[in-house]
Amino acid sequence: MLRTTATLLLAFSLSGCVAHLAKPKPADLPALRQAAENFHKLVRWNDLRGAAQMIAEERRMDFLKMTINEKDDELLKVIEYDIEDAQVKPETATVIAKVIWHRLPSVTTKTEAITTEWEARGSTWFIVSIDGGPLPLAKSAAPAPAATAPDSP
Repeated sequence: MLRTTATLLLAFSLSGCVAHLAKPKPADLPALRQAAENFHKLVRWNDLRGAAQMIAEERRMDFLKMTINEKDDELLKVIEYDIEDAQVKPETATVIAKVIWHRLPSVTTKTEAITTEWEARGSTWFIVSIDGGPLPLAKSAAPAPAATAPDSP
């Protein structure tokens, strides 16, 4: 009886540990900073398809179409970027970066502040909008509220 009780206690303890380990970590400030760095590095090295993987799925096609239409894979040159600030809320975040860039055939560089809005989905941060810079991505329109039927007399 004692052996059975000990075995059951051990099994319950281990199942609790496994369940705890299986829970994904919430998206947090270090994860956000890493995601922002990765995104800017991918853009800096002109891997726009890789950068697109960091865009929220519902916005990804818009981002890819924009980069194809502007021929950004050939013409966009990001010289430098610096993450300046990050503000995190439980499910959303805002990152401000300074980016120096130009688009060929121009060689005149532009220095701009870029505001990137992020959304946590599970333990991963995804971009939902980009304001400023060479790759602006407007916020998607909020879904219209559901129409309600007029009251019947």
